Amino acid sequence: MNSPATITSVLGRSEQGMTRPFICQVNHFNTCYVKGAYAGQRSLCCEWVAGWLAMAILLELSSGASPIGVPVIEIAEVPRALTESSARRDIRTDMPGIHAPIF
Repeated sequence: MNSPATITSVLGRSEQGMTRPFICQVNHFNTCYVKGAYAGQRSLCCEWVAGWLAMAILLELSSGASPIGVPVIEIAEVPRALTESSARRDIRTDMPGIHAPIF
């Protein structure tokens, strides 16, 4: 298994969506949505499973070609230094812990 992506900066917070995920930069170049503990474990697990099922179904339907329209779902490392040194209170309270799913 590959090592997790690393969140290098938090650019802001989405105004859309029930859980208002963070918009983050990962590994200094990819921008993605990150949900943390505030989204709830059940919700995160359901999204993880649904994302991988969608990817598997589309791979099967596309005869192994890379499916278009399904975002990559993976786990990202949230460095403790990033959360502790942030001036944003919501990062310190909503992104505790080491890993968070990214979409």
